[in-house]
Amino acid sequence: MPARPITALLLTLVLALLIAACGDDGPSKEDHLAAAIELQSAGQLEEAILEYDQAIGLDLNYGEAYTNRGGVYLELGRPQLVIDDSNKAIELDPDNAVAYANRGGAYARNFQLEEALVDLNKAIKLDPDIQAAYANRGGVYAMSGEYEDALVDLTRAVQMAPYHVAAILNRAGVNYELGNLQESFQDYEDAITLEPNNANAFASRGYFFWDQGQPEDAILDLDEAISIDPELSLAYINRAVVHCSLGNDAECQADIEKAGELGINTEELEKSIAELIADR
Repeated sequence: MPARPITALLLTLVLALLIAACGDDGPSKEDHLAAAIELQSAGQLEEAILEYDQAIGLDLNYGEAYTNRGGVYLELGRPQLVIDDSNKAIELDPDNAVAYANRGGAYARNFQLEEALVDLNKAIKLDPDIQAAYANRGGVYAMSGEYEDALVDLTRAVQMAPYHVAAILNRAGVNYELGNLQESFQDYEDAITLEPNNANAFASRGYFFWDQGQPEDAILDLDEAISIDPELSLAYINRAVVHCSLGNDAECQADIEKAGELGINTEELEKSIAELIADR
């Protein structure tokens, strides 16, 4: 039997290596999805989006990736991107309850309340166990002045997820509007206990204290809100209300000016403050 040429043997080895390399396609779409979910759970939202992008790049019809990426965009406050991803997810699966819930939340962020309500009702009909749908629908009802309906939904949302601070704060506001002052105060207390660095919670409770005739407590809360988030316009607005009502003109004006720097119409703010103080 003639000897096999060495060059042929080397060529065979090279081809075998190339074939083996071609068989390794890297992470699958499921791998990217799992990595994205883990990053999202850890609060690394921008990194999660990159993994969802990779998953979708491998399968342009990967409905779960569109749904989840829409949820991340909702957390980041990018409603149009939520709507785009949710539209695609719903196109792929018309019974995708989470996608309807996400899109409803995005519409609510855009103050498209009728569209939001349609989507959130659809989400709850498809899956009555989606906590975010109740939380978002409660917010829509609150923005529409339907406080009784808002309270029902927000209470359901809090029962389903007792650590959902946003729902607790929204319920605090609704209870306040309904005159349920003890319940409102307890919601603020619970929110701050759960998230001691939540500037919105302190800013909102500060206004509550002022309205209940406790301006010193109000100032303490509003100072705390500003120390946590120096760019929170709500805190400056509410502190301006308190200072103006106490006759602290210099402090009031300073807070109004700061709110203006953060994008608030100072002329309208001054008018609103005057009306609030007069009504009180």
